[in-house]
Amino acid sequence: TYSQYLAEGFEGTAFPPTGWTTTNTNANQNWRTITGLVDGSGNTTVSPTEGTLSAAVLYDVALQDETLTTPDINLTAATSPELKFDANISYAWAVAPNDNFDVTISVIQGTTVTPIWSETDLGVFNGQQWYEIVIDLTPYVGSIIKLEFNYEGADGDYLVIDDVKVDEAPACGIPSNLSFVTANLSTTTADITWGNTGDFEIEY
Repeated sequence: TYSQYLAEGFEGTAFPPTGWTTTNTNANQNWRTITGLVDGSGNTTVSPTEGTLSAAVLYDVALQDETLTTPDINLTAATSPELKFDANISYAWAVAPNDNFDVTISVIQGTTVTPIWSETDLGVFNGQQWYEIVIDLTPYVGSIIKLEFNYEGADGDYLVIDDVKVDEAPACGIPSNLSFVTANLSTTTADITWGNTGDFEIEY
């Protein structure tokens, strides 16, 4: 079985995407879509991980407290949901040698906001490099939640995210109509019958 509760790659013409919201405090730089980042020589340093657009907050010297919030995510029938997203963060300005901005992912349940991840959870990482972040959401099974992506600081640098998903990994099991016909461990093959589909051979 496989269930997907949220999937967003920020490829639409409208931003924020349908059902998403933004809360912006900085008039110059807040959440928006970008096609990539370039250095002073015009060389592309960060490109989207899928499609042609990603969501980002870019540098401003003034205070930034910018939040991107998902639509409702219904986990009432979930069993082992996970949040997965790609993140590209300036290490030098978010962690060391400077610590000028923070990235926080939180779960919203009604009026309760619970932080579940920050850039420090990555440990030592490289700037201008994508990382897939995977966060367990099983504590919220049975609930309807939102997720918020927050950038807070001043005189910081960039945060870029892409390919945001909440889903469950496929559950793999042995089909009830799978039966072994022969299994001679002294040989290198085993014959298997799978329902009415006939015989096939597995080598090991």
